[in-house]
Amino acid sequence: MEKAIILLLKEIYYPFLAVIGLPVNLIAIVILSRGNCGLSRCISLYMLAMATADLLVIIINAYFVGKWSPKETQV
Repeated sequence: MEKAIILLLKEIYYPFLAVIGLPVNLIAIVILSRGNCGLSRCISLYMLAMATADLLVIIINAYFVGKWSPKETQV
């Protein structure tokens, strides 16, 4: 039986998002944690928190999607 289109998109989209998102967020965290990027301290801390949260979401999502993705059922 064929997989649904949404499951195929999910199998392609999430790994692609993780491959792009991981290094970008790591670079953002490094740059923002130095503190001399030309932004105010408050904005830098806010952006650092957003980059960290996004990195955690990507890691957790990639783990759970890869581990608990729906299996095909035989009908």
